[in-house]
Amino acid sequence: MEKIFEAIYHLIRLASGEENAEAVNKLSDETKLAFISILERKEFPKGYVLGVPGKVADEVYLLEKGLMCNFMLVDGKEVGVGFYAEGGIGGDIISFLTRNASRRTVRLLEPSILWVINNEKLEQFYKENVEAERIGRLLYNYVIITQQQRIEDLVFESAQIRYQKLKDRFPEIIHRLPLHFVATFLGITQETLSRIRSQK
Repeated sequence: MEKIFEAIYHLIRLASGEENAEAVNKLSDETKLAFISILERKEFPKGYVLGVPGKVADEVYLLEKGLMCNFMLVDGKEVGVGFYAEGGIGGDIISFLTRNASRRTVRLLEPSILWVINNEKLEQFYKENVEAERIGRLLYNYVIITQQQRIEDLVFESAQIRYQKLKDRFPEIIHRLPLHFVATFLGITQETLSRIRSQK
């Protein structure tokens, strides 16, 4: 149980600072147990598809182990738009929150152990545990800030800087991602990525 709340604390601290992250530690034991009770721990094989375009995402996932990637189809080609590893929260979070149909494929690139969060159960949990609702809002801040950083990098930074930032932010993850995913995630061709990597 504690590992789950440590992961949530870490994500909130990254997005909203230490003071806001302390809200996690202030949750009562009863609220923590109530949250754990709505989670379902599942194991999935490599290649398993958790979400597809056209369907509303009813679940998001806390990753205990493994690697998850989001893809969008652009001109018939898969483009990497997000990735999540141990300690992260992943899935099509935008569809999960808005209840709009997803435009993404959510796929596991490694055998994975996930804690499944169901939307309906989460909303009921918030109704019954008001102190936890702020934690949810703070976690959503993490998602929004991460997306905003990526957009700004694509607009303002060179391909070399985007790649270096990715390496600096995720040194333990980047070598686990396929080259074609990294290239499309950075908005460059695989040939450009190979050239940048060869310069290092």
